[in-house]
Amino acid sequence: MTSNRTIVSAVPLRSSILALSLSLLAACGGAQNNAAVQNGATAAATPAVPADASPVRASLAEFDGVCGRPMDRDGYSAAASAAGWEAFEVTPDSQLGQVLSVGQRMAREMLAQSGRTGEIQTEYSTFRKTTNGRELQLVVTDMQIPGMPSNLECRLYDFTAPLPTDAEIASWTSAPAQRVNEQGMIGWAWQPPFRQGFYRIDVSHVAASAPIRAQIPMLGLSVTALLPPRQAPSQNPNPPGDTE
Repeated sequence: MTSNRTIVSAVPLRSSILALSLSLLAACGGAQNNAAVQNGATAAATPAVPADASPVRASLAEFDGVCGRPMDRDGYSAAASAAGWEAFEVTPDSQLGQVLSVGQRMAREMLAQSGRTGEIQTEYSTFRKTTNGRELQLVVTDMQIPGMPSNLECRLYDFTAPLPTDAEIASWTSAPAQRVNEQGMIGWAWQPPFRQGFYRIDVSHVAASAPIRAQIPMLGLSVTALLPPRQAPSQNPNPPGDTE
């Protein structure tokens, strides 16, 4: 398993840009119940994706095979390996590497503007898989913020996928979604989500001609499952041995 640890001095970021700022969706005001998180040792086998599945349907099926149930980070990584995903190192100049750096840059900008201090510690595991001749990439991210809720998310990328059709989304879930269009980033958001144990589920797409690409390097399709924020342990301002 490829695991990377990034520490960024920043405050948590709740970006309005769908599925783009990695795990900086701190959602500090969200539900604090994370009891549904479970280890992935008993994850079900992933059914084969039909050879004639459209790129969007294939991506959604692969997403369901790993990210479809709430688990801990090790559980997601085990589920990815069991489903045939290969762990790999992300290079900074790759499409995924550029996307991963966006959240760090945005966090630093937020820190500079807010006057608050603290460290965001981001650990991620990265995987890739070729499905029906297309390379998909998967990122499992765990963001820990001292003294604040932390987040775990599982996200799939298909950087060359076309815009999903309403029929493709409807065949995946009939749950009503919030539709979003931010400077050409087209999104479907479910909050509360249509699956128990999650905080939010997103599907988003950015075309090469989208104006938002002037700000962020995202391209193609991303599908994200964000788990509920986990309350950090309380911080004792006077550790044992300290005095007022």
